[in-house]
Amino acid sequence: MKRMGKISKRCSGKGRSIINRLRLMLMRFTGLLSTGLRLSCLLLTALMLTACAGEGKAQNGMLQEGDETMQADVESGAEGKDSDESIASGTVDTGSQAQDGQQDQSAADSYATYTYLDMTIAIPASWEGKYILEEVQDGFYFMQKASYEKEEGMGFLIGFYREENMIDQSMGAVQIAYTPRYMYYAQQPTDVPYDYTDESIAKEYGEMAAEEETMIRSLQIAQDDVKYDAQEYILPMSDVREIPEGILMNMNTKELWIARNEIYARHGREFDSAYLSGYFHSRSWYEPRVSASSFDEGVLSETEKENLSLIRRQEEKKKEENPYPIMRTMNRPCKEDLDGDGTDETLLVTIDTDDDTMESTLTIQINGKDCPVDENEVYLVTPNTDNFYLTDIFPSIPGKEFAIMDYGPSCDYVTYFFTYDGALRYLGSIGGFPFKEEGEMDGFFNEGDVQGICRTDIIHTCYAFTLWYYDIQEKKIVQLDQDMYEMVPDGGHTLYEDLLLYERPDLSADTFRLAAQQQVFFMETDGKEWILVKGKDGKSGYMHCSSESVDGTEKKPNEIFSNLFYAD
Repeated sequence: MKRMGKISKRCSGKGRSIINRLRLMLMRFTGLLSTGLRLSCLLLTALMLTACAGEGKAQNGMLQEGDETMQADVESGAEGKDSDESIASGTVDTGSQAQDGQQDQSAADSYATYTYLDMTIAIPASWEGKYILEEVQDGFYFMQKASYEKEEGMGFLIGFYREENMIDQSMGAVQIAYTPRYMYYAQQPTDVPYDYTDESIAKEYGEMAAEEETMIRSLQIAQDDVKYDAQEYILPMSDVREIPEGILMNMNTKELWIARNEIYARHGREFDSAYLSGYFHSRSWYEPRVSASSFDEGVLSETEKENLSLIRRQEEKKKEENPYPIMRTMNRPCKEDLDGDGTDETLLVTIDTDDDTMESTLTIQINGKDCPVDENEVYLVTPNTDNFYLTDIFPSIPGKEFAIMDYGPSCDYVTYFFTYDGALRYLGSIGGFPFKEEGEMDGFFNEGDVQGICRTDIIHTCYAFTLWYYDIQEKKIVQLDQDMYEMVPDGGHTLYEDLLLYERPDLSADTFRLAAQQQVFFMETDGKEWILVKGKDGKSGYMHCSSESVDGTEKKPNEIFSNLFYAD
């Protein structure tokens, strides 16, 4: 199994991280025009309004600082609202208890709260005098003042707005909360919106951006029936609203799979899939009570049934567009256009194992010719001698790949990838088997990427999902450097005592205590020193730890959590 420690060796640097995020965004841009135009027009409208400096001024919303509430006299684009949607009084206090049990986790040193329509957020004290606030009809945006004054339109930090329906999140929208009528979003940048050549501006922007998660957590909504668990769903309103086709078109196959089963999970259905079971158990709203075999679909509403049909149709459409990966049988010739020239090659993959030494030899023939395989690159320990897979990592690029699986010495699964362009090319390997038939996860849900698994020994032996991308120019599969990695669900742990958590993976971030409880879950990790811990109560934060210690306590990790596992 690939180990998490290799990540920093193979891909490092913030520059690569930014490039990779931009690359992923661009690959998903196809088909996003309508949503992208809407968001661009929304922001453009904001930029056309008269800006106000972040010094206790607002255009039409209310900004409260200390005991003084101020309302600016410049009109915004929020005209024509019903009387029950009038601007709130701006009296939400930092640190107050929100509706539905959502704790306002804004920093204690927040210097002001800002209210517009029915939304109130806390503004960090460190932002004072450094931002510009702009309003649009359904929300408001914050810009870095230094960037904006240098070039109008630059410096976008974060925005908050509401919609009467779910929207595509591919362009930086983060769903936060919802009511029977509205979805509430935060809008975050999808590019580099500041002058990175100016060190002082870049430094200030980074410091301001680090507070955005705190601002998101501080959001208070002055409506009845508010639910603040929107981030725990793929589609929060799929039980009451028909899902727009545009949203489904831009979701990948993994998201569609989870979203479809999310509808069942709302009704307490249990899951045979280990991933789905672990995934939904980590949601605060999930209460399993009906086995998969006993579940009656009669409990579903007509809206839910229609949404299930819509999701299934989109899944089928994506499978028709790209039917790969396709399983093939070892020791049996198959035809496939590997090099993308329009003519099929004949591929024969054979693995022979010596009964005495138990050593395995891989033989690859293409069009009847043996293609040498470097044993230093591909060393098979316990290979799958029955099947291999044809893959199409980059459907928009001509050519295919094929993949061979090895169970490794201790169930440390590895998949080796090859391609052919007139000569056999070894592309590289990933941890795990990214094939639905070999488990339950399809690792080919993003064009150009393959999702595998890496082992990490932070706090205990556990695993995280990792992306590898196909570098077409270098003909290599390269591990993608990510800030945080989704952890493979492990069933959860009992937390024996209150746990010190940070609001972001940074030792200078604000901290709070997660209460001891029956179930907590390890959600994400950087593979080095941080784990995102989430309680069944819905609260989450970052734990700073190692295999021997956890911040805020002198106890060993296995004295704080149950069910920790330590492998050789």
